[in-house]
Amino acid sequence: MRDPMDRCLAGDGRVIGKFGDSEHRTNENWWLYAQSSFTNNFALSRLTGPRNNCGLMGENTTEACVHEAKNLLKRFTFVLDQACLNEGLQTLAAILDMPPPKMKPAKVHLTAKERINSTELYEFMSNRMRRDTELYQWSKGISLVKCKT
Repeated sequence: MRDPMDRCLAGDGRVIGKFGDSEHRTNENWWLYAQSSFTNNFALSRLTGPRNNCGLMGENTTEACVHEAKNLLKRFTFVLDQACLNEGLQTLAAILDMPPPKMKPAKVHLTAKERINSTELYEFMSNRMRRDTELYQWSKGISLVKCKT
């Protein structure tokens, strides 16, 4: 699992092509991005599928969507938290009696709030993704490794 705000700020070619990279994005493009599908409960939409529109309701996403995703995650043998992915993969490799993967050092970014640089926009996006954040916070409790930070 991954912190929803960090995930949405990771961007990809489509995001950058449409809204510009986060370091050079205009205020107008930040707001367009904040209201786009890229900030609309990504994890819930992937875990619950299209049948109930859990990933399409933004701030109106129901608690039922979170419960459905939790029920699925409870069935997983291993859940890893990307915040300490290296440690999680090391532990998983040990459990599976496999050699540990070779990992590149993780990039260090400013916090999401610092990267967005607008309290109003940050709060809007946080509210829009609050159910994804709720799921992520819960998933930390079932993660193979409990992150130190």
